[in-house]
Amino acid sequence: TEVRSKYRQRPREIIPPKHRLAMARKAVGDSTWLTVDPWEITRRRVMDYLSVLDHVRSLFDSCFPGLPIKIILLCNPGVLVKLSPDDLRDHNYGCLCICRPQETDQLMDTLGARWRNVAYVV
Repeated sequence: TEVRSKYRQRPREIIPPKHRLAMARKAVGDSTWLTVDPWEITRRRVMDYLSVLDHVRSLFDSCFPGLPIKIILLCNPGVLVKLSPDDLRDHNYGCLCICRPQETDQLMDTLGARWRNVAYVV
C-alpha cells in the first residue's frame, strides 16, 4: 500500500488489512451505534479522498434518505495543503483542519480566499 511504501521504514511492521479489519470489528463488538465498513480495504488501489467522501455520502444517503447532510473531512495541515478546494466545493464537501497553535496563522495565510467557506482551521 501507499503507507507501506511511503511512510514506514520497516514494512513488515504494518498490520495486514484483514487483521486491522478484524481488530476494528472486535473493538466495535455488538455496538448499536458504531459499525465497521470494510469498503476501503477491499479496493484494489489506494483511494483518493474524493472517492472516500463519495462513499461516505452514499452510506449516509442510504441510511437517511432525503436528509440534507454536509460531509466534512477532518484532517491536519499537511493533508489540507494537498487538497483541492475546487473539488471539495464542486462535490459540496467541507474540511475541518486541526492545527497546533503555532501552525494556525501560517496556514490561514497560505490558504487564501479560494478556501473560504470550504475549509475551517482550528
